[in-house]
Amino acid sequence: MNGKDPALIKRVVCEYTNESIDDLKAKCRLKERVYARHLIFYFLRKYTDLKLWEIGFTFGLRHDTALHGIRRIKNEMCYPEVRKDIEIINQMILS
Repeated sequence: MNGKDPALIKRVVCEYTNESIDDLKAKCRLKERVYARHLIFYFLRKYTDLKLWEIGFTFGLRHDTALHGIRRIKNEMCYPEVRKDIEIINQMILS
């Protein structure tokens, strides 16, 4: 494992985005929840050795959904608000 507990990553992102893990596991497509889910996918990929199918499975989703979320966060890092979210969450995970 790259070093971080998946439960910690989920908890930190949920705390930062004001979403519950149960809400994120629901099949809801609200923009805020999808964004939070994608952030979790991104940080799980960055800080754990979980495979894509394992990341998707934690939310009852497929590996390609996890991959899409990770790519979307990477593509949106050009936006200051997304970059700020990434930096803050990153600090919270590492502290």
